Amino acid sequence: MQGRKEHGVIVAKFSPSQQNLIEQLQVKYKELEKGFQAWLAK
Repeated sequence: MQGRKEHGVIVAKFSPSQQNLIEQLQVKYKELEKGFQAWLAK
């Protein structure tokens, strides 16, 4: 039982940071996409 509770706490701690990481990756991808499109337009 204790292990499961600890696991739940760990998941709760990591979920927001994982979501933030995904958002950061999406922003970087969008920046790359814009740069690539600008390069193609040349």
